Amino acid sequence: MKASHFLLLIFCLLGANLMAQYEPGDSTEKRPFAIIETIEGDEFEGYLIYQDTKIITIEDRNGHQITIKVEQIKELSFEQETFSKAVHYNLQASRYFFGPNALNMKRGEGYYQNNWVFLNQLSVGLSDRFTIGVGTIPLFIFGYGAPTPVWITPKFSVPIVPGKLNVAAGGLFGSVLGDEFNNTFGIGYGAFTLGDYDKNVTLSIGYGMSDGDWSENPTISLSGMLRVTRKFYLITENYLVFDTFIASLGGRTVWREVSLDYGFFTLPDEIDALIPWLGITVPFDLKKE
Repeated sequence: MKASHFLLLIFCLLGANLMAQYEPGDSTEKRPFAIIETIEGDEFEGYLIYQDTKIITIEDRNGHQITIKVEQIKELSFEQETFSKAVHYNLQASRYFFGPNALNMKRGEGYYQNNWVFLNQLSVGLSDRFTIGVGTIPLFIFGYGAPTPVWITPKFSVPIVPGKLNVAAGGLFGSVLGDEFNNTFGIGYGAFTLGDYDKNVTLSIGYGMSDGDWSENPTISLSGMLRVTRKFYLITENYLVFDTFIASLGGRTVWREVSLDYGFFTLPDEIDALIPWLGITVPFDLKKE
C-alpha cells in the first residue's frame, strides 16, 4: 500500500469520529443532545445536526439551526436528555420564591423545598396537570404543644396555548396544630401565566380564609421569572394584600441535584429594611426511581 493511500485511510478512520451529520427531520432518539458554552459566556442547547473539526451545528427547541465555530467553544457536552429534562431539571420552575404560577410539573416530577430551615414543603406531580404539595413549619421541636402550621397545596393547570399561556386554579389550605390551637387558614387562587418555563409573567388573584371566614378583598400577585443563563434565573414575586404592597427581587441558581434561591423582600410603604430570602430545593423524578 502506498504511503499516500495509507494516510488517506487513517484520515477517513479519524474523520469518522470527528464528523457527524444528521438531518433535522431525523428522530431525536438518534441524535445526541448538545450543551454548548462559548468563550463569551453564551449558552446553547439543541440536537446535533453537524459536527466537524471547525464547526458544530445544532437545532434548538424552536427548530432553528445554530452554527458555532469550534474555536469559540469553551465547553461542549453531549447528554442523553431532551429539552424537557435538560432544561427542566429546574423542576421547580412551576413556582417563584414560594408562590406558584400556572405552569405544571409532569407526572412523577417533584421537589423538596426548604426556606430558612423551618419552612418545609414537598410537591409532586400526580398527573401532567395536577400537582399536590404538603408543608409545615415544625415548631413542635421547641416543645410539646407548640403551635405548628401544616398545609396542603393542590394546583390544577391547563395549557391554553402550550408554551405561551397557561391557567391554573389552586390553593393553600392548612391548620395550626397544638394543645391550645386548632386554627384553620388558607387561600384559594386563580393564576394566569404568559410565557414558558424559561421566561414568564404570572398574574394571580386569590381570597384568604381564616377559621372558615373568607376575605372580601382579594390578594393580588404579579410575579415573573427570566432565565438569564443555563443555570441562573432572575425572579421577582410581588403582592398587594389589602393596602399593603410586598415586593421582592432575587435569583435562582440551578444545578442538577439541587438549586439555591436568594433575594430579598420589602414593604416599601411600611419599612425601609430589606428582608433576606434564602432557600434550597432538591428536585426528584419518581419515574426514574
